[in-house]
Amino acid sequence: MRATLGYAVQQLALAENVAKGVTVRVKKKKKQREKGFSEEEARAILKATFAPAPRGMTQEHAAARRWVPWICAYTGARVNEITQLLPSDFKVKKGIRFIRIDADAAKMGEYREVPLHDHLVELGLASAGAEAGPAGPDRTGPLSPDRAGGP
Repeated sequence: MRATLGYAVQQLALAENVAKGVTVRVKKKKKQREKGFSEEEARAILKATFAPAPRGMTQEHAAARRWVPWICAYTGARVNEITQLLPSDFKVKKGIRFIRIDADAAKMGEYREVPLHDHLVELGLASAGAEAGPAGPDRTGPLSPDRAGGP
């Protein structure tokens, strides 16, 4: 409310912001548990990625279901960053495999290069970029459930 009234003052629609000194106290939420998954929850999620995809699940959803949790677990990246990866975002420099997270997907608005853990390569992720095919103009990536392809 204070911001809206402040804007009205800037636009000369009001002479004064009557809410200028008003504050609202909000009780701090009680912490019920730690942030993130427990070790048991993480194991259950990662174990489920090896289960066969349900009948009727598209190849795109199966690829996302298989790889997104693993990449997030090893890189610390956010789901939206991983699902927007393009085939061209899987790179190798000086023998080190990495993914390039685009600035549009990254929280801080800057691209970053994240090395792929050897275990991800052992699981077969290294070929994800090559097998995914070109991405369309909609900017969705090979691990997005909304596009064909995937590792």
